[in-house]
Amino acid sequence: MSPPNRVNYDLAWGTEPDGTSFANYGGSKGLELIPTSRTELIIGIPPNIAHGNSAHDGFGDMSFLLNYRVLSANQENGNYILTLFLGATVLQAATATGTTTRGDTRHRFRQGLVQL
Repeated sequence: MSPPNRVNYDLAWGTEPDGTSFANYGGSKGLELIPTSRTELIIGIPPNIAHGNSAHDGFGDMSFLLNYRVLSANQENGNYILTLFLGATVLQAATATGTTTRGDTRHRFRQGLVQL
């Protein structure tokens, strides 16, 4: 039996090194579909990026991820897994809404989960 399908989302708030704030609503999470015990398709919800300065706000790009479990075994039978991943991004943002986030930015995360 396959696990239930679900919708995931992330909310992130932070401060840039120059002191301006930003918010990321959605976090590129999205709809997880598990049609079989070996496959999973994730359709990412485009994130909405909001800046606390004059930077352009708006939606980011949409992403897709396909996971396929080729082989797996539990601890009693070898304890291994081999999974293939295929990802794609649909460029739809008119401007680079997320480019102001840098690796040194501190984030506070809150994750939500909705079961279908």
